Amino acid sequence: MITTISNTFPDTWIYGRYEQSILASIQHQIDQHWPNQNNLLFNTTWRHKPDEDVILHDCLNSGVSFDHLFVVATVDRFDLHHEPVVLDMVKRLGIKHTYFLGNFDTPRPGWAPDHSTTIYFNFFAIVCRDHFKQYQTEELILNDPKYPFISYNRKPYQHRLQFVKQLIQHNLKDLGVVTLGRAFPGDTGPDSELYFSIGEKNQDYVKYGHWYTDHPDATPHDIPHDLFSLHNMHYWKHHFLHVVGETSADSRNTFINQIDFKPIIGMRPFLINGQTQNYAFWENNGFRTFDHYFPNLKLRNTHKHDALIGALKQLTAMSSNELLAMYNRMLPDLLHNRQRWYTWANEQAHKVDNLFNE
Repeated sequence: MITTISNTFPDTWIYGRYEQSILASIQHQIDQHWPNQNNLLFNTTWRHKPDEDVILHDCLNSGVSFDHLFVVATVDRFDLHHEPVVLDMVKRLGIKHTYFLGNFDTPRPGWAPDHSTTIYFNFFAIVCRDHFKQYQTEELILNDPKYPFISYNRKPYQHRLQFVKQLIQHNLKDLGVVTLGRAFPGDTGPDSELYFSIGEKNQDYVKYGHWYTDHPDATPHDIPHDLFSLHNMHYWKHHFLHVVGETSADSRNTFINQIDFKPIIGMRPFLINGQTQNYAFWENNGFRTFDHYFPNLKLRNTHKHDALIGALKQLTAMSSNELLAMYNRMLPDLLHNRQRWYTWANEQAHKVDNLFNE
């Protein structure tokens, strides 16, 4: 028997359809493995206000006990406010064992229940495997580096906003290709007017799976919600380094999504503005990283932007021929990463359908 507490993205969104399908598979697997026990599945999507969560409240006060709790995080990361909720569920519902499924590569020490198991899988890899635009390797190889770096930033999260401000302060912004979406609705702070675009429109990306309407309430940042392509190919083909503006900058659960995949699929060296533990994540999953090309900078040991700025200063001081020579030294690793990504994505799909078999 399984009880499910779940919100999902709508099925009109590609991510929503996959999320619902994966949740159905998880439910089926739980029923197969524990058919005679009382199980509870808790999906963390869009559960932002625990005090107003009526379904959760009713479950906690039902007096029913459960053998297993399955906490699932797919389209969103597992945020700090979920932690006390899970601990409360374990305590009040008599949970004997808790499973964390999905975005749980590096759980924060000291808070998880004593009897728990973490099974990582990457939801976004499965969707991008099926929907990301197919590029030929030859069209991705860098031949003419016009732009030393790209830093794409749609939603102006603080770590992205602060990095773009550093680029401006150090006179680097105009030496590369930089975007920054308009402020979140209601934000009237001193940086709320910062906005940089390369002129793209939502309509440019509908063919790649862009699902938002043009209404400002749906996508107020004035930068397309492009999930499944490498954006403007002129800029992509002519840039050297990709600065990944990750969704998260904290050091809790690793959160890897389509933003992180693009330099790997698109054969570019990358540095990370966000969760610096993701360098180790990629290496542990068989990928090559590139921060060792900047040996005097502590790119893994800080969330500040000094090291990133130092790396970009080095690159922008190099000639096109020097950048191209460095790219060619990296090319075997870039080819490896691109091939490895498709294998890894298949591994994620296999894992989702065999969560408790291996």
